[in-house]
Amino acid sequence: MFKELADGLAEQGVASLRIDNAGVGASTGPRVQHFQQREPHILAAFDALAQRNDLQNVPLGLIGHSEGALVASSIWADRKDAVAFMVLLGAPGRQGRAVWVEQQSNPARFPDHSPEDHQRLRAAFDAIAEASIAADRAAVAAGVDRLFDLARATPEEIAENKADFVDRMASPEMQVWLSHDPAPVFGQITDPTLLVWGDADSLTSPLQNLPVYLAKKNPAAEMTFIVLPHEDHFFLRGEGLAPGQHRAGATSLSPAIVKTVSDWISVQTAD
Repeated sequence: MFKELADGLAEQGVASLRIDNAGVGASTGPRVQHFQQREPHILAAFDALAQRNDLQNVPLGLIGHSEGALVASSIWADRKDAVAFMVLLGAPGRQGRAVWVEQQSNPARFPDHSPEDHQRLRAAFDAIAEASIAADRAAVAAGVDRLFDLARATPEEIAENKADFVDRMASPEMQVWLSHDPAPVFGQITDPTLLVWGDADSLTSPLQNLPVYLAKKNPAAEMTFIVLPHEDHFFLRGEGLAPGQHRAGATSLSPAIVKTVSDWISVQTAD
């Protein structure tokens, strides 16, 4: 989605810089373990642009998607005098733990379970998140056992998925994300900021996250909040596919998100 967004913005006269994470593709260094380790890399890239002579009169902004919105907000806090605008797409507004539990315990994922079962499943996901934040691998494993039992997983499903699930939930990546609350940093932002969600976003639902941003935003900030109809978390579309339904090679970035972002940036950077 990011290449297609960059190409779409370029057609409207907006240049962008995209880089691989450390240790990915041709990028050197060890792979990052969690999103906060990306921040110094993005800071370095931003500073390199800000120091170029040919960009001294060019407004520089940040675009972050999902977890990247957390990184963008943190970069703003460090470089607020140099950042002219921000675009946050599918941004989580609540602590990672609340977002993740909401994602994982969505009743639609367990259509054959009763409302009481859904409550127990939600509690199981929350217990796993708590154990992850505490870096308690044994408690994570016990919570996963409880979850698989409630989800009525088959022995084959358990054998195939349990080890990877425990590894992921016991990782620094999840520990940091689940414990992170974006509201304090977001509440400081004063620069023009565009926040966009899709109304079919099941990962960072605007119903759950938009109200938090509205409540926490800085009164001095110039913020635009948009919910696009028939769009999912990744703003991907495919002919004959419902929002949120992806098929390799059959989806592309929605023209609506490109137009929304490019039109807003054009207004913010107009002479």
